[in-house]
Amino acid sequence: FFFQAEDGIRDVERSRGLGDVYKRQAHGNDPYEEKAYYEKWGDYLREYSVLADKKSRNDTPIIQQDLEILTPKIPADILQNYLGTRKRNTNLHLKAIDYLHEGIISYLALTLDDTAPYGLAAIDRRTLEAKLDTLSLWDKADIYPGADELPSVLLARYAIYKQKLQKPPTVFFSYNSVCGPQAELLYEDRPLGEVLKAHRRATGLQEASTWEQSDFVVAVNSPGRKQGEAFEQPNYEDVETAQRHLPDFIDQIKNFLKAGKKVIILDVAYANGCDHRFIQLLIKSVDISQLSGISGWNTAGNSIGSGLAIGVAGLFLKDEKAKTEVLFTRFIDDWMYQADIRQLVYVKLGKPSVCLLYTSDAADDTPCVDLGWRRIIN
Repeated sequence: FFFQAEDGIRDVERSRGLGDVYKRQAHGNDPYEEKAYYEKWGDYLREYSVLADKKSRNDTPIIQQDLEILTPKIPADILQNYLGTRKRNTNLHLKAIDYLHEGIISYLALTLDDTAPYGLAAIDRRTLEAKLDTLSLWDKADIYPGADELPSVLLARYAIYKQKLQKPPTVFFSYNSVCGPQAELLYEDRPLGEVLKAHRRATGLQEASTWEQSDFVVAVNSPGRKQGEAFEQPNYEDVETAQRHLPDFIDQIKNFLKAGKKVIILDVAYANGCDHRFIQLLIKSVDISQLSGISGWNTAGNSIGSGLAIGVAGLFLKDEKAKTEVLFTRFIDDWMYQADIRQLVYVKLGKPSVCLLYTSDAADDTPCVDLGWRRIIN
């Protein structure tokens, strides 16, 4: 009923929903995760991307001068490949919108993989949004930060659709701080509260005004100011600051559980792994088997979409064993491996490309994994 394509549309079969990912704005110079030329030219390409976007918004002489100085520093064939890939990607997504307009698909989710406030991805986003505006298709389309979680989001959306409910299920977001919704994220182009809103809409959920009225609660462990990387915790400058209150947050979770409410833990204080201090306090205070799920494994977008999908599954899934397996699998992967073991291995191996430390099924067929982490453990 749906399909996902990393680099565009692979067929045109009539579909219930389509999720498509458009090209990331790379944050690093990793030749394992990006094209090989990023190792040498990644910084220049990122700077070009930001300047091109700023020029499209406000074309000042200074920005034009900076672009003219930068462009000759990038080999022409590399810049052409970089821009050509983006153009192809955007054209495919424009075609996906055509399919939506023609009724070939009934819902379209276009997600921004590893994005930022400025860059070519922002130009692409505005182009796609403009077409959706013109065709008045926003009632069956979404554009927002995410990628790997998209199949789970589409499955959750389809599960809600199949239930033929009179009204959509509702979710209540509970934060560890009043600053939570405004927290800055590492791999998204907007604050945490806006990313949550976008994923909620894509999943097919409505937001409840109170926790008592909700079908389930999402307890959001946010950074105090700005998200950090899990393998660099503790981060006292941006994450573990006075702007958040973990003891009170855990009290809230205990009260939700005591009232019989389904609770999903969404841990996005750090990217690529859970928050050690929060999880340790949680385990000491709460019977974690009472939780309905946890998500904190990758970017904020990846974790949010996965967590909401787990929440939806918990509403309809009757297999208690399966629910428990999902809960503890995520604790083992998102906290014990991503935030702990992975960090130890990263240091032990001399801080190699983090791509070599991925073990997710989604990356199993990529050379960087096959030649890296799996070879190491073998």
